[in-house]
Amino acid sequence: MLFSIALLVGCFGAYLYLNSVFTFTAGANAAKYVKGYAVRPDVAPLITADFTIDDALASSEYSAEAVWTQGSITTMRMILLVLWLASFALLSTTISSFVIYHRRKRAPKSLI
Repeated sequence: MLFSIALLVGCFGAYLYLNSVFTFTAGANAAKYVKGYAVRPDVAPLITADFTIDDALASSEYSAEAVWTQGSITTMRMILLVLWLASFALLSTTISSFVIYHRRKRAPKSLI
């Protein structure tokens, strides 16, 4: 049970960190979109101290595909999905282990 708790904290912590770093909200509906990790070769020379990645994203009308490569965006989507699913599975495992442990602990002793 302690192992699943440690994994749960690690996976969920990684998910929260990557979700905050590699997602952005855009538009009036405040939908979340995923950023990539590799900037497109035609955008890379434009990035300077005065013109950041976020400025490039804003000037491209918040189209992630115009700033990052499609492969890096898809990879980040899959990483976020796997971390979320792993966190959910580990939470289920932790709760199940906790319930099973306490049921066995309180099992009545036989009188035989």
